Amino acid sequence: MNVDEQDVMDRVIANLEELSSEELESVENFLICRGRAFLSVSETASLLNVNADTVRRYIREGHLKASRISPRSDWRISYHTIAKLLDGDIYERN
Repeated sequence: MNVDEQDVMDRVIANLEELSSEELESVENFLICRGRAFLSVSETASLLNVNADTVRRYIREGHLKASRISPRSDWRISYHTIAKLLDGDIYERN
């Protein structure tokens, strides 16, 4: 992970640490109670407070696991992957 990516991850974690328990519960509900197993790139970007292109770069560089429903569709990121990212466990390309 280069310095810029580490800085982003540090800011995400710091932002989470500043949330109240009610706000953390809201984030948790967002991740697990929406009735879908995956988030879009834009939803992931919004949650992480980064640009959608940054999420796509994280996917391309192997920092986020993602899948496509079809070759022409946009990436989908699982809630589990987002939770791991927010916990600081960045996925590395196998």
